[in-house]
Amino acid sequence: MSQSHRKQVLLSYKANVDIFCEFLEVAIHFILYVRGVYPANLFVLRKKYDVPVHMSRHPHLTKYILELVLSCKAELEEGTLEKAALIIVNPNEGNKPIERWVFEVDKLVMFPDNLADARVEGAISLFDLEQHLRGFFRKISVSDAILTPNPEGCTFKFVMALKDGSKPASLENDCPWVPAEPSEKYRAIHHPKIVPIKSVDTGLFKLQLFVQQNQEKVEPSKDSSNIRQKQPLRD
Repeated sequence: MSQSHRKQVLLSYKANVDIFCEFLEVAIHFILYVRGVYPANLFVLRKKYDVPVHMSRHPHLTKYILELVLSCKAELEEGTLEKAALIIVNPNEGNKPIERWVFEVDKLVMFPDNLADARVEGAISLFDLEQHLRGFFRKISVSDAILTPNPEGCTFKFVMALKDGSKPASLENDCPWVPAEPSEKYRAIHHPKIVPIKSVDTGLFKLQLFVQQNQEKVEPSKDSSNIRQKQPLRD
């Protein structure tokens, strides 16, 4: 599709959801790479929206991320998703959350199922949306410069927060999600430092990405021998 045609294409709510989920999948891969959760040699360089990104080439991790995204898609289609978060945790401290990448979604318009494919006047064009998503990836690519390095040996968890009173649509699709217990330490970071990344308003919903960092990680002790040094972004 030519650039001039993409500028004229207005997107339906369903198309917005499809593109957001496509973006979310790549973003999860890229964040895991940039923040050093897994070794760099586990990732391969690709391009998305003409921006270099790194994606996992490990089949099990790739499949797991896809399953997460498909579950988010089910909630977006139902309008029940409030936010999703990729949480980097430190297993050496009882899965203590040290960094939380939050994708916050605010649905602006409710559509009946028979209108989900209808193009909406006033919604953002395909070209403009791709430009915004390109900006998200560029901000993620340089996030190491503004975020504190993570300790070695970290892993991650992924959680979804639904709107009050919502029944999880993804549970009907045999996805292995379980309700989080209030006592689970990885759910939230208390008194975090918040680092905004980027936001976009598509005219149908708003997406905001920000990072919450554990203050103990932001202000590390003098003994920082276990902290991973920042690595330059690989082209």
